[in-house]
Amino acid sequence: MRPMRVRSDARRVSRVISDLSQVQSRAEPDRHLSLPRARYHTPYMRLTALVTGTVQGVGYRRFVQRYARDLKLQGYAENLTDGQVEVIAEGDQADLDRLLHWLHRGPPHARVREVQTQYSEATGLRDFHVY
Repeated sequence: MRPMRVRSDARRVSRVISDLSQVQSRAEPDRHLSLPRARYHTPYMRLTALVTGTVQGVGYRRFVQRYARDLKLQGYAENLTDGQVEVIAEGDQADLDRLLHWLHRGPPHARVREVQTQYSEATGLRDFHVY
């Protein structure tokens, strides 16, 4: 009786292993296809933007912070004494371009007149802050 049981257990184990290998072989290509390839080839960049218009006192910095954090960017947004808002953001080029789109739009009560931009190498900022 014992030898039969060992054989049946061995068959079950080999069947489970073959099932797992089939599932894994099917899952591997899908996993690789679902990864965004461009993110691995784009270097981290730094975007410096000076936003002019009615951008202070209308929630502009919090608006920028929300979208920057959604895009997993690091940096900060700060009011300047001349009425502009300075935005420093670091991350993938594609994500910085998406943020730039939102910098031009702004929150409902803001009136963005101009956005001056400059790109450079990232310096390793952490999180996204409002000053």
